[in-house]
Amino acid sequence: MGALSVATIRRSAKWWLGILLSVLCLVLALRGVALADVLVALARTDYGLVAVAVVTVVLTGIAKTARWRLLFHPNQAQLRFEGLFGALMIGQMFNLAIPARLGELVRAYTVGATEGVSKSLALGTIVVEKLFDMLMTLFCLLLLFLLIYLPSWVWELGFSLAIGTGAVLVVALAMTYQRDRILQGVAALLRLLPPLAGRQFYLQIESALKGLEVLRHVQASLGIWGWSLLIWVLAVTTNYVVFLAMRMALPLSAALFLLVVLQIGGAVPSSPGKVGVFQYLCVLVLSLFSVERSIALGCSLVLYLVVFLLPLLLGTFFLSRSSMAFHALKSGGAVVVPGEDVR
Repeated sequence: MGALSVATIRRSAKWWLGILLSVLCLVLALRGVALADVLVALARTDYGLVAVAVVTVVLTGIAKTARWRLLFHPNQAQLRFEGLFGALMIGQMFNLAIPARLGELVRAYTVGATEGVSKSLALGTIVVEKLFDMLMTLFCLLLLFLLIYLPSWVWELGFSLAIGTGAVLVVALAMTYQRDRILQGVAALLRLLPPLAGRQFYLQIESALKGLEVLRHVQASLGIWGWSLLIWVLAVTTNYVVFLAMRMALPLSAALFLLVVLQIGGAVPSSPGKVGVFQYLCVLVLSLFSVERSIALGCSLVLYLVVFLLPLLLGTFFLSRSSMAFHALKSGGAVVVPGEDVR
């Protein structure tokens, strides 16, 4: 009961910290900005180009789905692309609505329910996906160091990112190449539990470790790198097209820098939808390129709608289509999709 209370207090404290940080960031983003100037910037926006940016967001989601499917190598052909895409959108929707990274768990549960794969395996593939995202973020940050001048706080951020990414990479590779030894140790520890419970835990851990196996396959890993590169190119394109829509003459390096900062900033506790933090980071980055604060804030609002509104709508759409209702998510019961084979 005490442990439960501590966990509840921690979640509550993190939630309130996120709210406080979001309010603070929103105040900083609005500081010194005239609402009339923001409205003028929004009125001058080319919404035809905004529509193009929306298309790039859709293409990014498709590319992410293709990469995730490859992470199930060598059994990726058994998974429906639509099922994976829907699970991805539902996960993103939950990440936006509930600022606790629960979307990844929901995504694993959804694909397990709709595609008949192990939920532990799905979680393992998501871990590898996040590792590749971290490596791409680090690579792009190093590229920025060569292209443009960056303030000292970015260097400190890059150093921290390099340490964190290196640690995750070492652990992931160790768990991949020492899988048998790890499972032997797990089996020894689980002998302390009742046989049935110990067997269930063992199978879940074994399945999760299988999600890391793709790291041992060179061809599949190269494919994942290719999709990761395409995802980042599309995301940079989204930022750049929004810049053009806002009539901002900025280099591609600005779009890349904004993407890197937003990617890293996504780990910061915030309110639902990352309101405040997203806007402040946009204003902060664009100010380094001599963009007026009113235009930068207007750009942050347009980019926010482009990047976040679509996943919310698509996630809601796929959740409504799915036979998995909210009570199934809470109870953890088995879900059967009508008309689908149960594997």
